[in-house]
Amino acid sequence: LYSAHLDWMNCSYYLPRGYDGCTWKKMKQPVVDVDSILADNKASFRDDEVRAIVEDARKEREHGRIVMIGGDFNEPSHLDWQADTKDIREHRGMVVNWDCSKILIEDGYKDTFREIYPNPVIYPGFTFPTNNIEVDLKKLTWAPEADDRERIDFIYYYPMNSILSLKNCILVGPSETVVRGIIIENDSKDKFLTPSCVWPTDHK
Repeated sequence: LYSAHLDWMNCSYYLPRGYDGCTWKKMKQPVVDVDSILADNKASFRDDEVRAIVEDARKEREHGRIVMIGGDFNEPSHLDWQADTKDIREHRGMVVNWDCSKILIEDGYKDTFREIYPNPVIYPGFTFPTNNIEVDLKKLTWAPEADDRERIDFIYYYPMNSILSLKNCILVGPSETVVRGIIIENDSKDKFLTPSCVWPTDHK
């Protein structure tokens, strides 16, 4: 089991929303060039971090071990930035093949959420930002004038024939999210396991 918290700098999905992914200051205009966004994304070294995990996991797989990789990737999935979502959620008409998800899926890993819910339009699976009643709203969003909702927290697994099978996947955390600096209730078909007490983070 690999628990990942990948680099949070060069958080490039903020660029199309008109925010700098290092300072989170509002820019004069959004970045809408895919090559520029991916170049900025690579400067984070998240792709190198994922490749290191994948390389180590190959050795574990050779021993017949089950492999799961999960955590906060600070980067969206390319499965959520294709033709069906290019004109919504401030994607600015772009299809972006984000690095980390591509690396994992090309190596044979399965994205648990997209295996169960393949349609990112009606099941976006946003994990950030989430509401947290214990925290000042200003600390829950980095882009208060944008819709910066993204699925950046993942669980991947490597299929092992009859040894491992995916039965279900659910979002864990408050159902509310933050959009343009305002807390809103979930407006998708996503399903939630909501906390019964204090929620300790700003992610689902």
